[in-house]
Amino acid sequence: KGVTRLTREVLADVVEKGAPWAVKQGYGYREDADYIEEHGCMETADFSAISERAISRGMPQLGSLGSGNHFLEIQRVDRIFDEEAAKAFGIENEGQVTVMIHCGSRGLGHQVASDYIRAMEDKYGFKNLPDRELVNAPINSELGQRYYKAMSGAANFAFANKQMITHWVRKCFEEIMGNSENMKVVYDVCHNIAKMEE
Repeated sequence: KGVTRLTREVLADVVEKGAPWAVKQGYGYREDADYIEEHGCMETADFSAISERAISRGMPQLGSLGSGNHFLEIQRVDRIFDEEAAKAFGIENEGQVTVMIHCGSRGLGHQVASDYIRAMEDKYGFKNLPDRELVNAPINSELGQRYYKAMSGAANFAFANKQMITHWVRKCFEEIMGNSENMKVVYDVCHNIAKMEE
């Protein structure tokens, strides 16, 4: 369960505004967004494209890591292979302590995927695929557009979720080490979203 309890209206803001919503609430720094994919907000998000079931699953989970392959890990840089690239991301030296956070949109995103997989199976008759997750819809179809808007909202939930966890990691380091001023976001990127390209 997440630390934050949300109303439906607040969840709508999270889904449509992403990490900037979290920063506005005091979870992090404005400059964090410079190091987040899409600056932490996919503007194509539409709360109305998300089911009631997904909403109810997401409401108690914002600010939580989750299970499965999700983790928060304190790491130490062993070797730097490309000094120029490392410096560009704020990795200054071998031995530097870093924190890696791998989590996402929790039950909200899982439910969005489940809802639209089912809808695409029903509409387009995908019944004998080797993997259900290979279903699809034309991007210009009504179903394709609704899915893209819902998926964008789930990505924004994930951006806000990771931003909040980053804030709490900083607070923990500050409590133990005396400060967290040098704890900058290296980069926050999603690994399972669709995006439009030019």
